[in-house]
Amino acid sequence: MSRHDGPRGQLPAIAAVCLAWLPAAITAAPTPPPKVDATEARITRLIEQLGDKRAPARDAAAGELEKIGDKAVKALTRTMSKHKDTDVRDRARRVLGRIKALRINAFIEQLCADEFQQRVDAEEELEKIGRPAVEALEKASRSTDFEMRLRARRLLSAIKSK
Repeated sequence: MSRHDGPRGQLPAIAAVCLAWLPAAITAAPTPPPKVDATEARITRLIEQLGDKRAPARDAAAGELEKIGDKAVKALTRTMSKHKDTDVRDRARRVLGRIKALRINAFIEQLCADEFQQRVDAEEELEKIGRPAVEALEKASRSTDFEMRLRARRLLSAIKSK
């Protein structure tokens, strides 16, 4: 049996055909569409849904924007001042307020985290937030958790002195 007999003998011929077609296949391949940040596109779509005539659709969009959280803040802030529909602007303001409240509450919870650095980071972020965090910090200052109570009182003092 010679080397070129049977299926193994066809390999060089098949390889030559494949290599001949390779340049054509490469140039014929469609160019991929430009990458679009799916989150940004989704945020834009959800913001437009805040103006939907159906309340369930508006509520669903608001809920999704809240879940997206910080990534939606910039677009919601822009919407509050620039959107043509006053109802959408108002709903964007409310969603933004809920996102900020959720963020504050998450940082408050971290004031008594097991890891020291998490507590420090939460304290720094709450101080940056400032006055909007006062109500939640006042509640935290009455916590049964010593660490949370101590850090909340220290933050209240720092924020109120500014």
